[in-house]
Amino acid sequence: MIKYIFFILIIPSFCFAQFGGHAEFGKDIESQVFYTDLIVNYTFNLKSFYIMPYCGQITWMENETGNLFEGSDPFRDTYYIGLESGYKNVIFGIEHFCSHAVYDGNNWQKYNDPPHNKELTKIFARYNFGK
Repeated sequence: MIKYIFFILIIPSFCFAQFGGHAEFGKDIESQVFYTDLIVNYTFNLKSFYIMPYCGQITWMENETGNLFEGSDPFRDTYYIGLESGYKNVIFGIEHFCSHAVYDGNNWQKYNDPPHNKELTKIFARYNFGK
């Protein structure tokens, strides 16, 4: 009996789901601070309804050379995990993130004062328009 229940639950997830995510690289326009943002998600779709678990990491780094891929000194990592669900343009979700200092080079005191070492769990409602 348990085999049949597992089969019934797992087959629709393959038929109506897709893997996604993004890799983003960017720079602060007023300083030599760069970041990377990596996220992965898995979206389960059924007509206009979806459920999407996701997780990601943002790393902030300083680089005096101006080259993201050479000699960067990371100073902050932010990790996040969440679950989003929606029907058409109405979305609800929950997300937890935690931010941790990275000990690299002399930039520790420059960017990592105690108020920036936080974690937060948020519940949200969103309406997407223009789609």
